[in-house]
Amino acid sequence: MKKAIRKTIMGLLVLVFIVSMLAGCGSSNTPTSAPTSTPNAATTAPTSTPTPTPEAQTATPTPEPEETPSPAPASSGNSATFDAEGAIVTLELPGEDWNTQISQKGDKIYVFKGSSYRSGVGAVVVSINAKSYGYGTNGPVTSLANRVIGGIDMEGRSYSMGQTTFVEYIAPISDAWKTCVQITLDPEDAEVIAILDSIQYTVK
Repeated sequence: MKKAIRKTIMGLLVLVFIVSMLAGCGSSNTPTSAPTSTPNAATTAPTSTPTPTPEAQTATPTPEPEETPSPAPASSGNSATFDAEGAIVTLELPGEDWNTQISQKGDKIYVFKGSSYRSGVGAVVVSINAKSYGYGTNGPVTSLANRVIGGIDMEGRSYSMGQTTFVEYIAPISDAWKTCVQITLDPEDAEVIAILDSIQYTVK
């Protein structure tokens, strides 16, 4: 009987021990690993992309404005001399209120009334050109009677552009050079006729 009780007690003790061990394992705090904080991607200071310095732009060439003539030298008194590349032109001014200016390209002399020439001012324009007569129009051209200017028999023509009527006398003055006398004044005016009659060419 005692042996049976002892076995029973021993069995209970073993059971209690096993239960206590199991209970201890269940309640033991399993060390929780500190959550590995995924390091945020390093905040990289934004790399400032350097703004490229714009290259110097090539200026688009703009259309050449209508040339402003420069004063033409007068030889003496009311005489004017135009020393062009292909010829020398001399003429007489009919009065003190007449002036002359030479184009920037040096191929025309403007004879006009007033202190300075500008687009739209009536004038007698004598040009010397190697390639063409320097004037022309896409509109209708009226033939005029020839006129002798500076001892040269010149072909006459006229045409209109806008409100302006152009009267021109054209002719070759040598194998290489041509001339055009353009009039935007009254071609029958006495002073204009005096200018035309005074024009002389000396071919170089």
